[in-house]
Amino acid sequence: MKEDTGPGHQYFALNANAWINILIIYLYRYMYTMSTTIRIKEEKKQTLQVFLARIFLEEGLKLNEQDAVGALIDFGTAHKEEFIRQIKKTPLEKDVAWRMLKKPVNWGVRDAAENVDKYLNGLECQGE
Repeated sequence: MKEDTGPGHQYFALNANAWINILIIYLYRYMYTMSTTIRIKEEKKQTLQVFLARIFLEEGLKLNEQDAVGALIDFGTAHKEEFIRQIKKTPLEKDVAWRMLKKPVNWGVRDAAENVDKYLNGLECQGE
């Protein structure tokens, strides 16, 4: 039988481990180069653009928006406590929704919520 020496022949001559390595490299490149779209308010986008322009003027470092957002994410995850402190606007105790949960209003409507304590405490719920 004649050995195939045509174009593309060398690709099929690789062993299984070589194909696995090629697949791993391909997947690694694909995973770390894919991007997604995020929506931000126009005001925040303008703030980011001004920030990037200032970095370029002051430091001579030119970043695109994608790299800058990536760096900000890395910084935020590395400095979690500081990040959380910066984004907290209203303490939970002063939040209106939180206060409403602490003092629910009885509307006079009977529903399954009346049986929650019975279920949680393992007591049987009496039928209506």
